[in-house]
Amino acid sequence: GNNLGYLLETAGRLEEAFEVYKRVHEFDSRNISALLNYASMIQKGMHPELRDEVMEKLASFQESLESPHQIWTLASSYGYVSSPEAFAQLGWTWAMSGMQNLALTSLSRAMENVSPEKRGTLRAMIAEVHMQGQDIESSEKVYKEILAEDPGDHRAIMGMVRLSVIKGDAERAQEYLKKAREAGVPETRIIYETAALEMTQGEIDRARILAHQLAELDPNNTEAQVLLCLVYSQIYYTAQSKDETANAEKEIKKAVDKISVLTEGEDNYQILFLKGHVNTLFLDYPAARENFRNALKYSPSANVVSLMEYILKLDFALADKKSAEADAKIILHRDPDNAFANYILGSLALSVGNYESSEAFLERSLNREVNSVLVLNDLAVAKLKLGKIEEAEALIRKSFSVDNQLYAAWDTLGMVLMEQNRLAQAEEAFLTALRLNERDLRIHLHVAQVYFKKGEIAKSREIMSRLSFDAEGFEPEDVRDFKELEKALQLKRK
Repeated sequence: GNNLGYLLETAGRLEEAFEVYKRVHEFDSRNISALLNYASMIQKGMHPELRDEVMEKLASFQESLESPHQIWTLASSYGYVSSPEAFAQLGWTWAMSGMQNLALTSLSRAMENVSPEKRGTLRAMIAEVHMQGQDIESSEKVYKEILAEDPGDHRAIMGMVRLSVIKGDAERAQEYLKKAREAGVPETRIIYETAALEMTQGEIDRARILAHQLAELDPNNTEAQVLLCLVYSQIYYTAQSKDETANAEKEIKKAVDKISVLTEGEDNYQILFLKGHVNTLFLDYPAARENFRNALKYSPSANVVSLMEYILKLDFALADKKSAEADAKIILHRDPDNAFANYILGSLALSVGNYESSEAFLERSLNREVNSVLVLNDLAVAKLKLGKIEEAEALIRKSFSVDNQLYAAWDTLGMVLMEQNRLAQAEEAFLTALRLNERDLRIHLHVAQVYFKKGEIAKSREIMSRLSFDAEGFEPEDVRDFKELEKALQLKRK
C-alpha cells in the first residue's frame, strides 16, 4: 500500500497519494514509512489542519526508537520514503520539533541523493540544526566547509555572523559582515544582523537607529518591526524616567500592531513569542504564558526546551504548582539534566515531604547550576529532613558566598543550627531572616520554637498568640509543628 502511494506521488497524483499514505498508516500504525510520507506531504502544505495530529504521532514514534538509525531500515519492511527532498523536509520537521538527532539523520540521508546545486542549501540547513541544538562547534565546522567550496555563499556567511554574535566575538562578526557586503548579501539582511550585534554589545541606541533605518528601507519588513520591539523592550527595561518608560511602551505596542497588520492577523511562532515577551515585560504573566503555549503549537524553532523554560518560569511566578509539575516533566523528557525543571520538581517534592526524590532532583539541578542559591537552599532543607545535618550546613553556608540576602537561606540555617542544639546561633539566624522578610509567618513559628527550646516560654507563647494553625503560607509540616508547640506550651501551664 505504501509503495502504491509512493508511485502515485512520483506521478504527481498528490491527493491520491496522500489518501493512500493516510489509509495505510491507519490500517497499520507500525508502518512508519507511510507516516513519514504522510507527514512530509503535510509539511509541504497539504491539509494543514492535520499538522498537530501528525506531529504528535511523529513524537510518539521518536520516543519509541532505540536508535535514530532504525529509521533507515524502513524501506525493506514498510516501503519507500518518497524522495531526497522528502528526507530533507522531514529533517527540518524533526528540527522544528526539537529532535536534533533525527533531524540530522534525515538531512544527512537526503545529502546522499540530492542534486549538486542543492547540496549547499542542504548543508546550510544541517549547520542551522546544529546551531539550534546549541552545538556551535559542529555548526561552525559545516559553515566553514561550505565557505571553503563557495566563499560567497550568503547563507553560510550570515550563519557565521550569527555564530560570532552568539560567541560574543564582535570583531569576527564585523569581519563576516564585511564579507557579506562584498558577496552581495542584501543590505536589509546586513543591517538586521548589525543591529543584533550592537544589542549584544550593549549599544542600544545604535541598535535603535539601525532598526528604524531597516523599517524605513522596507516598511513591510516584519523582521524590522520585531527588531524595533526588542530594542524598545531593552529601553523599557532600563528606563530611568516615567516619560522614557511610556515612550518605550508606546513604541513596543506600535511595533506589535504593525506586525499584526503585516501578517494579516494570522498568528505564527514569531508573533506569539513576541507577544509573550511583551506580556512578560508588562508583568501580565497569564497572557504571557498563554501566548508562549500557543507558540509551541507552531514549533518553527528547534529550541523547544528554551520556550518551555519560559513557560515553567511563568508557572513558578503564578504559583501554579500543577502546571509547573507537568511542564517540568515535559522539559526533562527532552533535557533530563535541565537545571530549572529539576529544581521545580525537587522543590515540589520537598513541599509534600518526599525528601528522597527532592534530594535527587535538586542534586541534578545543582550539577548544572552550581551556584544557584535557590537550589542550595532547598537541597539543604532536604538534607536536613533526611538527617544529613553536616551536608545541609555546608550547602546553606555555600549559598551565603553567592548571596547573603535570601531570607529563606537564613531561616534554613536557623533550622540546621536548632537541630544541632546551637540555640543562640539559631536565634540569630532566624532574627536575620525576619529582618529580611517579616511577612513570612513560618519564620515567626521557628523563632517561637527556638525560644521554647531555650526555655524562654513567655516569649514563645507571645509569638504563638499571634499565629494560628491555618496561617497563610503554612505547609502541612508547619501545621504539625505549630500544633506540637501549642501542645507543649499548654503542658507548661500545668
